[in-house]
Amino acid sequence: MSRTSTHRIHLLVLLALLLALATLTACSDAKIKAKRATKAAAKAAAKATPTASDGSASQVMQTATAISQQVAATGTALSQETAATTTALSQEVAATGTAISEEVASTPVPPDSPVVQAGKGRWYAIDAISHSDNDVLDVLTLHLLRAQRTDQGLLLRIAFEYEGDAEMSIMGGVSRRDIRLTDASGNGYDLLDGDQAVISLNPNGHRFRPGGGVAGNLLFPLPEGKEPYPLHFPTYEPIEFRLEKEMEPPLAELKPGSYAVDQTLHSNDDDLAPIALRVDSVEVGEEDIIFHVAFVNTGRRGYKVSGPNGMNDAWLIDAERNQYVPIATSDNLATGIAPPDGWQPGQAHEGTITFPLPTAPGILRFTFRTYPAVTLTFDERGLQTASITSLTGGPPPATPTPKPSQVAYQRITQMLAQQAQAILDGDEEAYLAPFAPDLREEQRAIFRRMQQVPLSGYALELSPNEDLWGADQGEMHRVSVWGRYTLEGIPSDNDFRYTADYDFVQQGDSWQITAIDNGNFTPFWFLGDVVVDHSPHFLIFTRPDTEARTATLARELEAAYDDLKGKGLPVEPMNVAFFTGPEEDLYDLTGHGGTRLLGLAVAQYSFENNQVHVNSRAFFINGKAFAEHADDLAAGERASTITHEMVHLAL
Repeated sequence: MSRTSTHRIHLLVLLALLLALATLTACSDAKIKAKRATKAAAKAAAKATPTASDGSASQVMQTATAISQQVAATGTALSQETAATTTALSQEVAATGTAISEEVASTPVPPDSPVVQAGKGRWYAIDAISHSDNDVLDVLTLHLLRAQRTDQGLLLRIAFEYEGDAEMSIMGGVSRRDIRLTDASGNGYDLLDGDQAVISLNPNGHRFRPGGGVAGNLLFPLPEGKEPYPLHFPTYEPIEFRLEKEMEPPLAELKPGSYAVDQTLHSNDDDLAPIALRVDSVEVGEEDIIFHVAFVNTGRRGYKVSGPNGMNDAWLIDAERNQYVPIATSDNLATGIAPPDGWQPGQAHEGTITFPLPTAPGILRFTFRTYPAVTLTFDERGLQTASITSLTGGPPPATPTPKPSQVAYQRITQMLAQQAQAILDGDEEAYLAPFAPDLREEQRAIFRRMQQVPLSGYALELSPNEDLWGADQGEMHRVSVWGRYTLEGIPSDNDFRYTADYDFVQQGDSWQITAIDNGNFTPFWFLGDVVVDHSPHFLIFTRPDTEARTATLARELEAAYDDLKGKGLPVEPMNVAFFTGPEEDLYDLTGHGGTRLLGLAVAQYSFENNQVHVNSRAFFINGKAFAEHADDLAAGERASTITHEMVHLAL
C-alpha cells in the first residue's frame, strides 16, 4: 500500500468522525444515545487500520458504513444536508477501499505471538527448576522436566528432587486447587488431573531418601493465550516455559539381559571402613532388576558388624529421581550384610538385591546407606556405562587421607605380589629389585633353585595381623610375611605355606627389604640346593648328596603306597616327600628335630570360609638321623618309617 493511499483513508475516517460529532452535539437526549453508538463505532474503526491482519480496506468500509447508519438512525433531528454529506463520505471511503484492496492483500502480515503451536503427541524439553520459600520444603527442588501436548490437554512432567542428607517425611502436601497454569495473555487454567504422589509430596508412601525424590504428571487444558506459560505450585516461584525445544521420547524400558558392572565402593562410616561393597553385575528381567553384590572384608583381620541389611538400607534412584526400595533380597542379606560369624580376612559375602523395574530407566543409581552410588547409563541397546558417583550423580565424595601404615600396606602388598609373579615368570631382576644390595647374592641363589621346582602357583602377602608399626618413621622391623605355593601334579587343595619376618626401610615411595628371618615351614630350597624327582605317586625332593639313592627311595615310596592302598587306607594319588641331607637339621625346616626322630608327617590347619582347611600335607625323612644311627637301625628301617609317616597323612 502507498503512503498517499494510507493518508487518504485516515483523512476520510477523521472527517466522518468530526461530522458525526458535530451533528450529535446539537441533538436532544435521543441524539446523545446516537453519540454513544458513534463512539463505539469509532473504536472499531480505529482497530481496523491498514496493519490489521485481515485487510484494511474492508474494515474501513464497514466502519464508515456503520457510522453513516448510526448517524442516520438518530431520526428526525438530523438535517437532510448532514445525512447527504455522511452518505457521500461513506461512498468515497468505499470507493477508495475498492481501489486499494489488491495492494492491501499483497502486503506481508506480521504474525501474532504463538499460542500452543506444538504438534500433538510431541515431547518438549523444559528442564527448569524452582525453589520453595517454605522452611520445610526448601530441601525439595521443583524440576519441570518436559511437556507434551495431548488430546486431553497439556501434560507436564515434574519432579521433586530431595537435596537433604537424612531421610525426611512430609505430611499433607498441597491443595489441587492451588496448582495452576497461566499464559502471557492473562488466562488461567485449573488442574484437570495429576499424580497424587507429586501433589501430596509423598514418594509412594516412603520417606524421602538422600538423592531420591518423586516424579509425576500434571494435566492442564491447552492454553489459549500466548507463551510463555507460568506453572504455579504453592510456595514455589512460578516456572515460565515455552514449547520450542523438541525432544525424543525418554527411554521407556530396559533391554532384558545380564550386564557386568564391576565397581567397588567404600563407606564413609568408620565401622564399615574395612568392608567394601562390590557391585558385580545387574540382571534386567521382565518385571524386576536384580543387583549381584558382595560385601568384602578388605582388612587383614576377621571382622564383625551388625545393623545394615539389604532390605532397609538399599534403594534405587531413576533418571527422574524416583526412588525404589527392594522387593526382595537373597536370604543371606535380608537380616544383615555380614556372614553369620563375621568375615574372615578377604572374605566376600555375596548376595542379591531386587528392585521393581523403574519408570524412568535411562539413568539408574544403586545406593546403599553410607556408601556412594553406582550410576548406570542405559539406552535401547542395554547398559552403556557404569561409574561411581555421589547420590545425585555428581563426583563421588573424597576419600579420607590414608594413614602411613595404610599407604605402606598398599605399597608392600603390591611389591610382594610382583615378587611372587617374578618367581613364576623366571624374572630374576624383578625378583631381586626390592632387596637391599647385601641380600641379593643369597636371594639370587634361592631364586635359581626355585626355578628347578615345578611350581604352579606362588603368593607373598603381609600377615593379616600385621600392624606395620614404624611406618610413619620409615623403618619397620620383624614384619610378618606369609608365603604360599602350589606344586604341579599335587592336588590343588594341598597348597604349602610358610612364614618369615622381614625388615623394611622406606626409600621414597617404595620400601626396601633389608633383612629376612625364616619362620615356620621354611621351603626346602631356601636352605640348600635341591634335586627334584618323580615316581608314579610321589614328588620327591632330595639334596645333591642323596641323589644317588633316589631310585632306591622311589622304590620304597611306591612299595609303601601299594601296601597302604591295598589295606584300604585313603592315600592321596600324589604325595610330597622330602629327604634331608646327612648334615642337615630337620628343625630348620619343620620346627621339630633331634637325631632320634627318623621321620615326620606334617600338615597345617586353617579356618577359611567357615571350614577347616588342611594344607602343607607332606612328610620328611630325617637323613641326619639315619646317617648317625646307621649301625643301630635294622634293615628296612627307612621303608618302615616311610610307611609309618604315610599312615599319619592318610588318617
